[in-house]
Amino acid sequence: MRMCKYSIGLKYLMLVFISISFFGCGDNDEEKKKITGKVLIEDDESGATSVPEETVLIQVYSVSNNQSIQKIRNEAPGTGFENSWRHLFSHHDSNIGSAQTNSNGEFSIEFSSDNELFNLALSSDKYGLKYVYGVKAEDIGEIEMYEEEVFKTRATISTFKTGHSYRFTGSNTSLLSQDGSVSFEAGTIIRLDEDAKLDIYATGNTISFNGLDDNPVVVTSENSNDTWGQVTLYADAVNMTNTKIELCGLSVGNCEKIDINKAVFLNNKYAFTYTNTDSCYVTNCLFVGNMQGALLRRGGELKNCIFSETDENAVVVEGTGYESSWTGPIVVKNNYINQTGENAIDVSQANINIYNNTVNGAAVGVFCTYESWGNISYNTIKSIENYSIWIKAGEVQDGSPSGACKFLGSYGSISYNNIKPPDTDGLYAFYHADGGNVNAINNYWYDTDSTIINDELLKYNVRIAASYNSGNIVFVPYQISEIDSAGAE
Repeated sequence: MRMCKYSIGLKYLMLVFISISFFGCGDNDEEKKKITGKVLIEDDESGATSVPEETVLIQVYSVSNNQSIQKIRNEAPGTGFENSWRHLFSHHDSNIGSAQTNSNGEFSIEFSSDNELFNLALSSDKYGLKYVYGVKAEDIGEIEMYEEEVFKTRATISTFKTGHSYRFTGSNTSLLSQDGSVSFEAGTIIRLDEDAKLDIYATGNTISFNGLDDNPVVVTSENSNDTWGQVTLYADAVNMTNTKIELCGLSVGNCEKIDINKAVFLNNKYAFTYTNTDSCYVTNCLFVGNMQGALLRRGGELKNCIFSETDENAVVVEGTGYESSWTGPIVVKNNYINQTGENAIDVSQANINIYNNTVNGAAVGVFCTYESWGNISYNTIKSIENYSIWIKAGEVQDGSPSGACKFLGSYGSISYNNIKPPDTDGLYAFYHADGGNVNAINNYWYDTDSTIINDELLKYNVRIAASYNSGNIVFVPYQISEIDSAGAE
């Protein structure tokens, strides 16, 4: 398993503050630093604080302006969110220093680092887990924790409180709200035991995750050995902002509206999925190190997000075919997708508008199969291993293709994209295995010779019955220079 695969630790020149403690430099020229502080336990009812009854482990993680994420944001302005790199750490990662509290709740951690800011993870069996973001190497004063609440099978909670840790230990735990709605306040941490599943019900009402830029809601699991937790939400509306989902995954059942903004999905199996809603909006999010990124169904938008280091498919769009009455389309716009093991965007039976995206590194850039249609425009697709765009129909039946994709006339087109072919001979920028005609005019193929474009970049795979018209890829006229992706509306 790739647990802890995305530990952030890039170095850059640090500014020296008077409050930072130094202990001399070692052979690696990293500066010796120290963080001190005190942990106190607050009583929920009285508000009184006391010294922890058991030791608390404090672990230190570097916080740096992650260069790879910032590079992506520079290449694709508006993607992700400014502080997303601060949240790219987990208490499962390798730390750079740690210590335990003494009998007075005090701690002192010495470590070597050239970084300026650090994240802390505090944990104990009794008090659960707490994250503290962006501290300097100095005395940081008092940190308050609460006794962790533990649930095994079923719980009834309406509000998850700021700074509290909640642990769910059952393999099938149900959470029912008391007043119909469920709210997670900033700084709430939800912990799932290994392979635990948590279902949250607010039927007819709203589930809200109300994190802040410097104090997100965190949903995590104690997984190992290739197991993941899973959180599934059931409500009329789901609102989520500044939330980190790590080492588990988020699924939303039947829901009228989903609005997710500025969330981080880190090292999950299936990072985000939903079913049966025409109104799902996922914006300004960061998906890193997941097995699969976002799975979208029916209608909505996926916009301004970053996908990096996805093992399988980064974006999956599933519809119900062009004979159905669902509203659609699903809009995938202004996302940056890189380092994808399989398909960057995988489309099946869906009405889609794919605009303004940058795909930089994948086995296949855009893969469309079985009754897919719509518009694919103003995207840049490069560094592809197999096919930049692959249009594939269903299986052949009775001499004609079953479930052919439609990108022609009123059904849409594949136009005004920058489509770079793979470097390997025998692989193509556009691989057409459909049987119908495809409108692929006004694309830039990183070449200007029509013979080369026709013979070397475009490929029709004859896999239909010989009696059926093989179809054509219409690619003339074509562009002779890169297209500005800002052209799509």
